[in-house]
Amino acid sequence: MTTTTRTRGAFPLPLLSLPPPYTHNSLCSGSISFNEAYKALSNFGYRLSEPIMQLMFYSYDADRTGALGFDEFVQMNSELSSMTNMFRKYDTNGTGVATINYEQFLSMVLTLKASDE
Repeated sequence: MTTTTRTRGAFPLPLLSLPPPYTHNSLCSGSISFNEAYKALSNFGYRLSEPIMQLMFYSYDADRTGALGFDEFVQMNSELSSMTNMFRKYDTNGTGVATINYEQFLSMVLTLKASDE
């Protein structure tokens, strides 16, 4: 399945359909390595630096195997989408840059935290 992704700034534009993440699992191991996850998110339209991707990947690797299982990958992708949508409210020019005050930041973090529970 081929999907074309267009980006605006650092964030992907909405896609009509996403390829299933397991299509990025080159070894068919049932889990996704860092490189496979990085490639998948890039194919989904996210332009993340490697240090941020590493931080995100390892924070979602709950069982510390060095790979993401399907549920871990889905959770990472879902929460990244929520964070991106929340950030876009403040990135009014679509440049990947936003100015927020401390209370706006707290509101963003607490809203995301509440959605996890």
